[in-house]
Amino acid sequence: MEPLSFEICHADGRPERTSAQGARVVIGSGAHCDVRLAADQAAFEHVAIEELAAGPQIRNLAPAAPSTLDGVPFAARALGPSGLACLIIGNTQIRILREARVAPARSTTLGPVMIAKLLVVAGLVGAIVKVSVMGPDAPSTSSPPMPELFAKISTDCPRKDLAEARTIADDQRAIADGARDRSPFDPRESRAAVKGYEIAAACYRITHQVEAGEIAAQAALRVREETTLDFRARRVRLDRVLLVNDYDLAAQDVAVLSALTEGQQGAYSRWLAGIAQDLKNRNTVEHGK
Repeated sequence: MEPLSFEICHADGRPERTSAQGARVVIGSGAHCDVRLAADQAAFEHVAIEELAAGPQIRNLAPAAPSTLDGVPFAARALGPSGLACLIIGNTQIRILREARVAPARSTTLGPVMIAKLLVVAGLVGAIVKVSVMGPDAPSTSSPPMPELFAKISTDCPRKDLAEARTIADDQRAIADGARDRSPFDPRESRAAVKGYEIAAACYRITHQVEAGEIAAQAALRVREETTLDFRARRVRLDRVLLVNDYDLAAQDVAVLSALTEGQQGAYSRWLAGIAQDLKNRNTVEHGK
């Protein structure tokens, strides 16, 4: 199995990053575990990632303890091509990626943007678990399928001249860095960050700056995956909170999901617009305005 990277936000807020490789990678509180968590957070062996013929699979070894994968309780599930998954064990957040998809020369500690995103997703998952207990057993199926968030982003370098391409690459990378830093506070910046990084990568390739191009491409991939993970968690939570009539949480999620799909005209955007209008009407009636 390819090496796996684990970006951990411990229950006390302490960030950690580690990696592991083998036919079986174990997460738990035992001293032998590849990824070791506090005893009050995880079982002796809580989760295992195993290499199967069809590819890596993640299994929950402690079904009685609270844990979710991408916001949903699980028994066993295959990891996708990127390995990207958001695992919650107790109050500990673990982001899993395949090492091959991680940008080179990354720090072993998490930056403030990543910590902010991890805390947001952890809060979302906690709310999902809470409303799952309060509401019906079956999740809502009223929302349309999840849209493609980045399908229309151009990846071409707008100039072929080497000097111009190099200038554009540096400028776009700087723009993308700024957009990525703002994305926890304005979700629309995630799309700007991906576009900037991908244009930078294309321009670096024209100028034969291979390493810079790879770093930019990997940064685009990470923002794509982080944003998709956040979108997926909020989408699941919105379906649940609508079932239990928690309209304050619903309004928060509708605002973020609408920002991430701004400009799209698909079924999900139309559904969101309808929910937003219903919430606005309800607020008007409740406040007598």
